[in-house]
Amino acid sequence: MKFSGGDMWGRKRMIRFGACLLALVGVSLSACVDETPRVARGRDFPIERMAAIKKGISTQASVQELLGEPYRKEKMPERRERWQYFVRWEATHAILGIIPGSVDVTEKQLEIVFDGNFVESFQKEINNYSE
Repeated sequence: MKFSGGDMWGRKRMIRFGACLLALVGVSLSACVDETPRVARGRDFPIERMAAIKKGISTQASVQELLGEPYRKEKMPERRERWQYFVRWEATHAILGIIPGSVDVTEKQLEIVFDGNFVESFQKEINNYSE
C-alpha cells in the first residue's frame, strides 16, 4: 500500500491523537482509585493516650475524657464494667483503576475493665492485614 505525503501526515496525527487519548483515559481511571484509608466500622480514638491510664487510679470519667465515648460498654457481675474502643480502617486498591483489588485493613482495639469506678485492667491490640 502506498501513502502519499498527505496521508502519512494524517496517519501520524491519528497515532499521536490515539496515544494522547489513551494516556488521558489512563490518568482519568487512576484518579478514580481511592487508596485513602476510611473508617469501615467503629470510632477512631487516640490509642497513644493509653499511657495516661493508671490501674486503680483512673476513673471512668477520666478515661472518657482522655479517649472519648467507647464503641461498646458491657455490664459484668460484681459492679464491673467492660469498655471497648474499636476502629477498623480500610484502604481499597484497584487494578487498572477500575477493578476492585486487595483491601488493606488496620484494626485498633483497646479493652478496659472497671471495678466500680476505677480501672482494674486494660489491654490493646493492633492488627494489620490484607483481604
